[in-house]
Amino acid sequence: ARIEIPKINADYTVVEGTDRESLKNGPGHYPETPLPGETGNAAIAGHRTTYGAPFYRLDELQPGDEIKTQTLKGSFTYILTEKTIVNP
Repeated sequence: ARIEIPKINADYTVVEGTDRESLKNGPGHYPETPLPGETGNAAIAGHRTTYGAPFYRLDELQPGDEIKTQTLKGSFTYILTEKTIVNP
């Protein structure tokens, strides 16, 4: 899959897996979740400060911002509806 977040100029190939070695290659899809565009909640992990920092500017997103994905099944656009900041 690809993930694009226009507001923060993020555009990455998503790898399968969220272990350290996978995340060195880009954001990783949690294998136990659906793929983007499938029924349910797709989950994608990425670092903010290491391994290329694909999500370094994620904190800049606000409700209404777009997150676009593309898979073999098609293109899907998600609209951020809520922002929650959690402790590390």
